[in-house]
Amino acid sequence: MKILGSHVRIEVADLERTKEYLSKTLGMAPVRQLRKPDASVVVWYPGLEIAQSAQQSQPGLISHLAWEVDDIQEAMRALKSTGVVFDTEEPRQIDSSYLDTKELVQFVFFQSPLGVRGELYQITPPLALSRTTDD
Repeated sequence: MKILGSHVRIEVADLERTKEYLSKTLGMAPVRQLRKPDASVVVWYPGLEIAQSAQQSQPGLISHLAWEVDDIQEAMRALKSTGVVFDTEEPRQIDSSYLDTKELVQFVFFQSPLGVRGELYQITPPLALSRTTDD
């Protein structure tokens, strides 16, 4: 299992204000954005995932810690062999039509001893997807 990156998800009180702060004050550009059918939005930055808090009384809540892996199936097998229990037996997939980058994003959650949920995820770029379907 090779870890390629990581991020922490934080629930924010005002998503648009937070995006503006990250962009204008810190000079950060989003890596990808997900717009769900229910109109909720998730935005990824290097090392950070933000979303509008559903619980207005608890902005700043850390939702999960995530690790990007090169092979999610292999990572799950390796962690299962150490006793990690995942929320689902197979990774779930984000509908790429809702992503601005059109990547294939697979993910799976698990309970970690860190006090927050853990997530493994694998991203397959659109170019790699078209190569595998054209072969």
